[in-house]
Amino acid sequence: MPFISKDWRSPGSLWVRTGSGWQKLSTIRRNLNRHIRRVAGERLSVSRKPDGDTFKWLEASYKDPHKESEEVLKLTQNSRNLKFTERPKRQYLFIPARCPASKQRGKYLTVGEVLCTLDFCTALSDPKRFHYVCKVVELIIDTHFSTLCDSALKYLFCILEEAVNIVESSHLFIHHVLTLVQMTKEAMLSDKRKFFGCQALFHCRIHLLCLWEKRLMDITLVERDEDGKLTLEDLPVECQRFLMQCFVEAADVIHLSQTNTYMYQLGNDPLLWQRLFFYHFTEAQLQAVLRVPLANQDIDWKNMFRKLRKRYELKAEFACTLQKCIRCNCIFWQEGGHPCCDVVGEVTTMDHKLPRTKDLSPKELLAIITNS
Repeated sequence: MPFISKDWRSPGSLWVRTGSGWQKLSTIRRNLNRHIRRVAGERLSVSRKPDGDTFKWLEASYKDPHKESEEVLKLTQNSRNLKFTERPKRQYLFIPARCPASKQRGKYLTVGEVLCTLDFCTALSDPKRFHYVCKVVELIIDTHFSTLCDSALKYLFCILEEAVNIVESSHLFIHHVLTLVQMTKEAMLSDKRKFFGCQALFHCRIHLLCLWEKRLMDITLVERDEDGKLTLEDLPVECQRFLMQCFVEAADVIHLSQTNTYMYQLGNDPLLWQRLFFYHFTEAQLQAVLRVPLANQDIDWKNMFRKLRKRYELKAEFACTLQKCIRCNCIFWQEGGHPCCDVVGEVTTMDHKLPRTKDLSPKELLAIITNS
């Protein structure tokens, strides 16, 4: 039954003043989404240039319309046979809007939807996105593993399998992926009651994790043969010291210093550990531990780094991250972009200009999923 007067239970609508007058925010977003889909379709049509076989198929379809329906049926059957990780992804995701005047929600954002839509499995093949994806997966396993649905857990195992295959072929980031596999195994064994699926599926996935762990532990690094080319030891001392100062993780410096005696001396350089210390921590954090003026002490920077590492979180930087568009409230990969960034300018206010996008750290991404 319709209400004659204004419904007090309705959350109302948000209105925005534009050049043509006042408009609903939902209408603006709907028009913007329609424009983004149109521009994305034009880009795909330009990027996918048809070859000779495509032109022959088009000519044959005009001559025989029944053949066209048969070809379409074959294409749909082939698309159904695609694997879960081989389905085409759109590489961007819109965050559902939340009305501040009401607790009513139109749509929720889940971890499985984010992993599948943003195509984290394919992103592992890009070296710039590898560390970001691994950090997101690590936080999901650590904090949200018991709340994952079966489809999200399935896609999480696809990501782990792809990471193991990449590490096995490249012999890089072995310890990082091995830690993820072991964390997943411990999380499944520690909380069996909240696991989705039958007991056979549970044992099957535990068996998969054990196989991946064995494959990673069986990887052996082969030393390069003497081919007459330069090695790290042949470089000047200044170049070696500069390369060690480019490391942002203490484990890399320690492992390199364990190779030989000369690298051990370079790895224990106080200046090297001082720069590494102030890269991750601030002077205020150091002062909170010392409680004495900094100028009056001779500090062992390596031991001080170990102490503050237990108390504070290390700084993390990624070559490629997810970004959030301020205008259309969309999450997308930094290098991929989305049509809104090419059309819409900077967001202007009365005093200054605001950036169009915002970088999302792994913790901020999970905070958006949790609060959405």
